[in-house]
This record gives sequence, structure tokens and C-alpha cells, in this order.
Amino acid sequence: MTLRLTRRSFVRGAASWAIQAAWPIWMPRLAFAARQRGPRGDVLLVVFLRGAADVLNMVVPHGEQAYYRRRPTLGIARPDDGRVAAAERVIDLDGFFGLHPALRPLLPAWRAGQLAFVHACVML
Repeated sequence: MTLRLTRRSFVRGAASWAIQAAWPIWMPRLAFAARQRGPRGDVLLVVFLRGAADVLNMVVPHGEQAYYRRRPTLGIARPDDGRVAAAERVIDLDGFFGLHPALRPLLPAWRAGQLAFVHACVML
């Protein structure tokens, strides 16, 4: 048995090794479901663990007084705050949480049960 090493296989192997060697230990690995095993249709799962997205201002806990106490200048106005234009207020989802007004295009997916938000979860 002979091992045939082509330029393409060498470059592919070297690139794979370089990526794995340079990949920080804290960086998550990617995992994919086996073909033909997942749900039918398109599925998009997004997990925000860190970064520039301020999740408390994306899905706003407008029913929580502490949110407004702790964020006097950053808080998004409550859905019923008449001092602020309706287009700048939280879009109520369930009486406690609401969407940032810029996320209005996601509202139909929420109403159709195709979108969910998970707040304050811990990964172990």
C-alpha cells in the first residue's frame, strides 16, 4: 500500500493542522448534526454568549423595575410610556418582556411560534 501525497491533500492537511493549532482553547468547536437526522426545513439557532450585543436591550424586561433603575439612560422606554414616540418604545411580547423597536421585523416570527428567546441561562 502506498500513500499518495498530492499538493492539494498536503495544503488541505496543513491548513487543517494550522487552524487547529492556532484555535484558542476557549474558542468553541463547531458541531453539526448527522445528515438526514435533523428537523425538516430550515433551522437557525443563534446563541449570544458575549460580544457587543446588549441582550437586555434586545429583549427588554420592561416589566422589571430594576431594569429602569439600573439603566436610567440606556433603558428602552416601556410600551405604554406616552412621553416617547411609539416607534422608540419596547414592543411588548408577553407583558413582561419586549423587543427592541429595531427588531420589529422579528415580530411575525415570534407571533407564529417560530422564534423563542431564552434569558438568563447558564451553560455548564
